[in-house]
Amino acid sequence: MMLTTLVRITVAVLFFLGLTDLPSMAQSKLDPYNIKWTSPSENALGSMPVGGCDVGCNVWVENGSIYFYFGRSNSFDENNALLKSGRIKVTFTPDPFKTFTQELKLRNGYVDIIGEDGELKVSSRLWVEVDRPEIHLEIVSSKNIQVKAEYQNWRTAQIPVNNRAVVPSYVDYPGNDVYWFPDTVKSTGSGIVFYHQNNNNHLVIDKEIIQQDLLGLKDSLWNPLKDFIFGGVISGKGMQVSNADTGTYLNTHSKSMALTRKRAGKNFQIDISLHSGYTTNNKIWEQQLTNHKSTPAGNTRKIFMKHQSWWKNFWDKSWVILNKTGSIKKDSVWQVGRNYNIFRYQMACNSNGEYPTKFNGGMFTVDPSLIDTAFKKDN
Repeated sequence: MMLTTLVRITVAVLFFLGLTDLPSMAQSKLDPYNIKWTSPSENALGSMPVGGCDVGCNVWVENGSIYFYFGRSNSFDENNALLKSGRIKVTFTPDPFKTFTQELKLRNGYVDIIGEDGELKVSSRLWVEVDRPEIHLEIVSSKNIQVKAEYQNWRTAQIPVNNRAVVPSYVDYPGNDVYWFPDTVKSTGSGIVFYHQNNNNHLVIDKEIIQQDLLGLKDSLWNPLKDFIFGGVISGKGMQVSNADTGTYLNTHSKSMALTRKRAGKNFQIDISLHSGYTTNNKIWEQQLTNHKSTPAGNTRKIFMKHQSWWKNFWDKSWVILNKTGSIKKDSVWQVGRNYNIFRYQMACNSNGEYPTKFNGGMFTVDPSLIDTAFKKDN
């Protein structure tokens, strides 16, 4: 009798909170929870999450350019640090962002960026495939424009790790032989290949084994960092690698390569294919990347339809809509509903991940210099 009463009370509460809508109704009721901005961001701290498979991107618009970081949930380096694979900067000529909107579309699983200036309208859609680590940026313009896509990388040399807090596996390690190691970045003519090959002479697990006097057990311990290489290739339809350059973002030096097209156009597509694997031979890994890139699941339109179908099925499985008639941002109940759905979206971006989502940002972290030092220490 008590169980029956509890079930009745629970159902009544669910009706009150608006959890009994049909799935098709819940889909459209997610839209008010979308994040929408009408002004560009100051820096990476004002970025939106977008992802799929095991890939996370942080995307924002700053000073007339689209930026986004990207990385996978398995990209652990020698220090067991989860690395970004790089940063993309996309510049338009002419600049279309006289008026601006950027929206995270939760039920569709992508970020939409629109810039307008008079008769010029440029729409950019960034999304990640749900079953493959493939990132797509599709750009459509009402008039002919030039687009420049830069791959930017800041791991350009071997340097000591000065702050052990960013490599917690080494927090109590007494040695001074902890380093960041450089990535490999090179042009293929029509694309930019980039990857990080873990240095087997500086693996945190091996150093800790010695420090903890466990050498006798070394061969029986799992070492997922050994022989590991992760990275990818960026390419664009009709685009070629044009030049190398250097720059600085938030006081961090970086090197870059750019993709451009000789002629202006109205349609552009920039693709990033990611790959990871175990080998001591980087040439073998590069060939694996080439094979991975040369076997697409189909054209982008078909893949995007599959992408939309996956997100629809995801939201149909379960949903929570709070204060569905109010939708007032200052309403704390409504805000809880939005936060829940955004968090659930971010977790789903690692749905096919080899590793679980890390706490405190997971794949969606940004430059440490933008985060309060006390918060970083306590978390």
